[in-house]
Amino acid sequence: MKAKTLPMMELLAVYIAFKALSMLLRTYSNIKIESIVIYVDAQVVLSWLLSDNVKAKSLYTRNRIRDIHDMKENFTKKFGVDIHYKYVRSAENLADLLSRGVSLEKFKEKLDLWTYGPT
Repeated sequence: MKAKTLPMMELLAVYIAFKALSMLLRTYSNIKIESIVIYVDAQVVLSWLLSDNVKAKSLYTRNRIRDIHDMKENFTKKFGVDIHYKYVRSAENLADLLSRGVSLEKFKEKLDLWTYGPT
């Protein structure tokens, strides 16, 4: 088995987010959700997600991108929700803050980020 590159793992995170999103949209089907923003901190992954013609070297990568495109299209049809992608700098990425560990003081400094999301 080939080792996964960092962009491949970032893409896998988006894939897992879509899988979780499916469950959330079904669970909260009584609430009208009009749009969802998925933040990505890897610019190469964002370019893959925004492109209709991906030329990734890895079959694994091409398959995950295809799966994500298909899930996005299905969510739009089934739930009437628009899904958008945006770039988030690592300094504003909550997942990065958590994975690197965050002190209570640092958490308090970033409270607006946790409450309102990245700018």
